[in-house]
Amino acid sequence: MNGTENRAHIWPLPRIEFLPFSELEETRPVALVTSHPAWEAVGDRLHLPVSWRADVTEAAETHWQTLLASLTETCEIVYAVGGGLATDAAKYIAAVRGLPLVCLPTALSVDAFLTNQAGVRVKGVVKYVGDVWPETVVIDQELIQTAPKRLNAAGPADILSIHTALFDWKVAAEDRKEWYNEAHVQEAREILIRLEL
Repeated sequence: MNGTENRAHIWPLPRIEFLPFSELEETRPVALVTSHPAWEAVGDRLHLPVSWRADVTEAAETHWQTLLASLTETCEIVYAVGGGLATDAAKYIAAVRGLPLVCLPTALSVDAFLTNQAGVRVKGVVKYVGDVWPETVVIDQELIQTAPKRLNAAGPADILSIHTALFDWKVAAEDRKEWYNEAHVQEAREILIRLEL
């Protein structure tokens, strides 16, 4: 142990901009990662210099590797447009290629655009891979309000689950002698306090 394991660490949150997607300006050639439904919802709002586009259909590393194989060398930045599926695939692609990442969520259903790892499914279980933080998250407030209410309600529920998970983790540690780290718990509590939950 080097003495750092028990220190609380708040991971860096990306810069968040509130801006209509139609006002986005980008000069670098873009690798755009989206899903078909997300692109249908926002494609006419975006005026990006897209050099390559991928429609993600599954949260599988093999699928993402297939997409990655066709990515052109001219791309200088990755844009994720959509929800968790597109964002996770974009994070993976950006990490593998060493490119910066910008996320444009179309609903507030998940926290994928605020984290550094991509969730892939392996035999029905989520596994986290990669390590890239979005440099910017752009929120188009008008667009977010058009998302289905059930999707926008899922985001706060995801955050609230952190609160209940802290209790579950402590019980598991006490009852089953599982690993427990009070510094990580305190870090999560501080985030919840800042969110006023």
